[in-house]
Amino acid sequence: MNPFRNEYELSLGGKKILLRPTFDNIAATEAAIGSISYLGYKYSLGHRAAKEAREKGVMLKAEDYAKTMPALSEMALIIFHNQAEKKFSMEEIWDLVQLEGIGFTNHLVTYISGITTGGDKTEAKETAASAEEKKS
Repeated sequence: MNPFRNEYELSLGGKKILLRPTFDNIAATEAAIGSISYLGYKYSLGHRAAKEAREKGVMLKAEDYAKTMPALSEMALIIFHNQAEKKFSMEEIWDLVQLEGIGFTNHLVTYISGITTGGDKTEAKETAASAEEKKS
């Protein structure tokens, strides 16, 4: 996994899937489900609302939180189109997503956030990357 490329390793149904936001991967994702920026905004709303509710000492209703999270079909499409290596077919990804359910939603939201913000480079900035690391 290369943090300089905003790669993200997702564990799904016991399988490791490396996601990489290349131009082609993002273009395919946007063609399938819409703007990545909008998805990042939409998905962040649930996290923000849940945080605000916790600060007030209450729990956000599950249905309100769920409305802002990716649907299973969106999750499958994001994973399928963003595989660094196209190891899994859409059908295989769909089966893994259904097995996992919504339990890994936060991981996918983190990946989308990294794409739209350029990722959190704090750790990467502290360690100078060699030219070879950036290419890997």
